[in-house]
Amino acid sequence: MSSSELTAPRFLLKAGIIAIDLGKPSVALKHLNTILDDYPKSPEADKATLYLGKAEAMK
Repeated sequence: MSSSELTAPRFLLKAGIIAIDLGKPSVALKHLNTILDDYPKSPEADKATLYLGKAEAMK
């Protein structure tokens, strides 16, 4: 596993959470879906699913 596979999902999750906090659900959805599509086995994928529901509810 390369370092980008470890760090990318972590920072994408942080970016998604910040986008939710800023009231930008479309940006959050983009980051969270990238985690699920590109890093489905990462620990952040489970958390991304939870935040994805929150971002979708904001639309």
